[in-house]
Amino acid sequence: MQLASAANISDGDVAIGISYSGQTADTVDALRIAKNSGATTICITRLGNSPIKKFRI
Repeated sequence: MQLASAANISDGDVAIGISYSGQTADTVDALRIAKNSGATTICITRLGNSPIKKFRI
């Protein structure tokens, strides 16, 4: 469901990804899709160096 939502957002929308490790594949993929769709992206994670950081603002 989050991947479908991410694919349907655009400029002016904001996507927030929340992942404890920052490595959860579904969350990382959804944030990547949202960013590629032009949305502003925000990630919340416990770890500083994690794959999800690549898809934040």
